[in-house]
Amino acid sequence: MTMLLSDLRVAIEYMVLSVRRGNQRAFVVLLSEYLIEGNRYRASMLTVSPGHASEISVTALGFRGRALFPGEILSARDRRKGRRQGDGIYSVELEVERSKVWAIQVERAPGKGSFEPLFQPTGVPSGWA
Repeated sequence: MTMLLSDLRVAIEYMVLSVRRGNQRAFVVLLSEYLIEGNRYRASMLTVSPGHASEISVTALGFRGRALFPGEILSARDRRKGRRQGDGIYSVELEVERSKVWAIQVERAPGKGSFEPLFQPTGVPSGWA
């Protein structure tokens, strides 16, 4: 599938559209933080796929939707705000600001676990990940 995009906005739009259409290909967003129920969480990566996110949409600053997280990483307040899914998993409101994203990887084929860059900063060699 080799498709390396230099515009983060286009990469986010592609990812969101793919997930909304139910494409089972997973994306890995490399980032510094995200918002869960309006609260900041430090992070290094976020998996985005139909199995991990729903109600996903592009925003003026990035993207948002509902995402699944294990309860043990959520604050008690955010667990109360979220929807318990069973087995300690919660569906919570997620928001990601574009300014916090530094790269996006896309799965080469659904379920294969092999990824390639979809977006990466200019000047970074394609074999960096």
